[in-house]
Amino acid sequence: MNLFIVKYINKRMILAVLACASLLYSTSFLEAKEKLTLDYELYSKGVNIATMRFTLSVDKDNYTVERHVETVGFASLFRKIDIKGKVEGKITKTGFMSKVYNTKNAGDRAYDTMTVWDDKGRITVTPKAGFTLSQQVRERLRKASADSKNMVTEELTSMFYFSKAKKENICKGSVRVFTGVRVYDHEYAKIQGLVKFSESSRRNYSGNGYICERKKINIAGYGDGNGKASKDGKEKIWLGEVVLDKQNFILLVQFQQERQRIGTIYGYLTKMTRHAN
Repeated sequence: MNLFIVKYINKRMILAVLACASLLYSTSFLEAKEKLTLDYELYSKGVNIATMRFTLSVDKDNYTVERHVETVGFASLFRKIDIKGKVEGKITKTGFMSKVYNTKNAGDRAYDTMTVWDDKGRITVTPKAGFTLSQQVRERLRKASADSKNMVTEELTSMFYFSKAKKENICKGSVRVFTGVRVYDHEYAKIQGLVKFSESSRRNYSGNGYICERKKINIAGYGDGNGKASKDGKEKIWLGEVVLDKQNFILLVQFQQERQRIGTIYGYLTKMTRHAN
């Protein structure tokens, strides 16, 4: 066990990996009125450092996404991460609209915030415990939410960014994301079009998919904010096509991110469970 790896586990790294976790699915799946649980495992230098679970559900035009990420094993001894989040929103003709987002870190450096969007997309953020939102973040959120060309969403709904996109438009464009405490942009680019994936020892998926790249641009709430590119922001993601109840949808099956201090972080979809909603 390489303790050099786990001693650098920190909240920012886990949040950055969370941003990789782009769970993309189609409206046809949502209309099936089902609930889907997706389990991921994260590794660095062969060491399992964290787990993630996402639960997606829908009720007519309303959707809910819940997530839980936590460090495991030796990583949890050096940095305790226990982040839970839940977003409730509306399904529209053009995509998904966040309405209420709650996120809480019960581990080290605890925070607890609630974000609310009105019908015009304007944002109100309420720090609920142990955290004061910086003036820089508040001002940039105010400006961004007033700009209809640069819609701000939270990090769970941002995962559905290509839900209704045509296949040729998957992994194109950018989206501004609010984590509850920080603001960043994701800029996407496609590496490969339709490809065939085989199931691996860690990835529980085989079938058609896409390989994409995205860059993270820090906007506010970071030490190197003001629109600078994140030094650790380059990511590679694998998106798969899955049929549920005779409907197709797209989801994340694997991802990797380069980190300066610990190297590459790998994430794999290890289990997918469908339930009646």
